[in-house]
Amino acid sequence: MRENFPILLLLTLFILAGGYKSVEAVPITPTDLDIVIPGSLFAGPITGSFINSSGNSIGSTTNTVYYNPNPGIYTYVEGVTPGIDSVSQFNTNFVPYGWNGVAGFSFSGANSAGVGSSNITITQNSNGTLSWNITTGNFNSTTSIDFFFQSMDPPGFNTYNLISNNTVGTSVSYAPVPEPATLLLVASGLAGMLGLGKKLLS
Repeated sequence: MRENFPILLLLTLFILAGGYKSVEAVPITPTDLDIVIPGSLFAGPITGSFINSSGNSIGSTTNTVYYNPNPGIYTYVEGVTPGIDSVSQFNTNFVPYGWNGVAGFSFSGANSAGVGSSNITITQNSNGTLSWNITTGNFNSTTSIDFFFQSMDPPGFNTYNLISNNTVGTSVSYAPVPEPATLLLVASGLAGMLGLGKKLLS
């Protein structure tokens, strides 16, 4: 046990730090935002732009967070309007803390935009981020689609990406962050493990 403890401790720290990743992207079944009951407005709306590496805007975004106290779910809605044509992907540039496995978009919005609800797939990537993939070239400028995901954690800020061909634009919007109680629980657990390790190794 003493010999294995350092290895177990390092493995635990590695997983808690987000080092454990899936081997490949995992498909997520989209949920229709139109039938979701998100609860009351919690934050927003705030607006922003997707800025590319040249400092130019390639689209705009409106981000809103809703909260349903029963069962304690935050719904993060990102309304995306491209400023360029042939957008192929929208994604979180972060691992969504507290994600409950639910993600989707407005099916009616996708149909109105000319994309079609059957032409958007969602994946959880190998690095833990979420991607909404547009499989047709019809998500063009002046059209809008509301994308969303749910989390158990309240909003802070992080970045999202909009991709068209080889162009990537980044926007800062609401994103879930761990609650202090969660961080305290993890810290307490690590402290307990370190204390146990000292006893085992002494």
